[in-house]
Amino acid sequence: MNKLNALTTLRFFAAAAIVIEHMRAVLSSVTLFDGLPYDYGVSFFFVLSGFILTCVYKKGFEEPGSIRRYYALRVGRIWPLHVTTFVLAAFLLPPWLKFVGPEGPDVPLIALTNVFLVNSWIPVARYFFSYNGVSWSISTEMFFYLMFPLLVRDWHHTWKWKAPLVWCLVALLLSISTAAGFPDFDPRTPLAISSVGIAYIGPFARISEFVMGMVAAGFYLRNVDRGGHNVWVWTAIEIASICSIGFLWHHASSLPMLIAGHRLDTNAWVVFFGHSCAAPGFALLITAMAFGRGLCSKILSVRPMVLLGEASFALYLIHQILIGLIRVHRDDWLRDYSDAQLYVAYWVVALACAFALWRFIEMPARDMVKKISIRQWTAAKA
Repeated sequence: MNKLNALTTLRFFAAAAIVIEHMRAVLSSVTLFDGLPYDYGVSFFFVLSGFILTCVYKKGFEEPGSIRRYYALRVGRIWPLHVTTFVLAAFLLPPWLKFVGPEGPDVPLIALTNVFLVNSWIPVARYFFSYNGVSWSISTEMFFYLMFPLLVRDWHHTWKWKAPLVWCLVALLLSISTAAGFPDFDPRTPLAISSVGIAYIGPFARISEFVMGMVAAGFYLRNVDRGGHNVWVWTAIEIASICSIGFLWHHASSLPMLIAGHRLDTNAWVVFFGHSCAAPGFALLITAMAFGRGLCSKILSVRPMVLLGEASFALYLIHQILIGLIRVHRDDWLRDYSDAQLYVAYWVVALACAFALWRFIEMPARDMVKKISIRQWTAAKA
């Protein structure tokens, strides 16, 4: 199996889309194809995560200690950088940007749930948006990581019932949430359970996208050595997979509004489809690019593009902290700069910070955990 470099590059575009989405609220006069659903980048990451893990662990966890090693590698991959940005957010951002007041009996608990990446499991904004707001998505990923060994076990034979079962359970959750009438997210009531907390933030609904990535990976693994290698045919397939995302966004996102009969602003189905409807398109895109036989995937596999993808996780975790600093200082020492100037400067600083965090925090921590886990695994097998 190839190194899937094109998928690494796609991670950068997904992260960049999320950055653009969040920049809208701060430098609103700068618009880049206004109206595009840039927040779909989160859905892409969830689908990609299921795809990559299934490809890497396609043989399952049959050997003794393999599950423990898997968990160690997952934690080593995300936790050091998460803790670093948590500390930066805690010290650099004012309380109103961390979604945590300066005092209160629940502040230590909120901090602990964030540090240990369970904050998104609680559908309350004061928890899931706490400190570095985007950390909710890696908390959701952490739940996927915990469930993965159970899901991937004998996946080749069990996916036909496991995937539908997960999707049915998600549908049940969304239906119950809609019937319960949980309100939409409102920053004025940060302790309220919201439909956003359940259908957009929470892992119990978003696991449907992770499983979709696992299903796509199963198809890829069964067919990776088959099929032709005509570059023009595969280029057409890659372009078609890109177009499918736009088609799904345009049509599927309005489906719940057509079938829902009441309270659309609090309808968990509307929230879910509004943010997750492109997941099948992402599954197609990821699968097509994984084969690496068309011009699009070949362009995405060039080294400079792959390097951007390598630093995408760091970019994702640092970007909202930098946006917060702009919001804090927009009316004092940044007031003499135009939105366009700040936009360009922001991207330069964000990419510089991302590469620094990737090189000096993420990579060393990942390599250290990998060496320790290999040493322990080798000793256990001896």
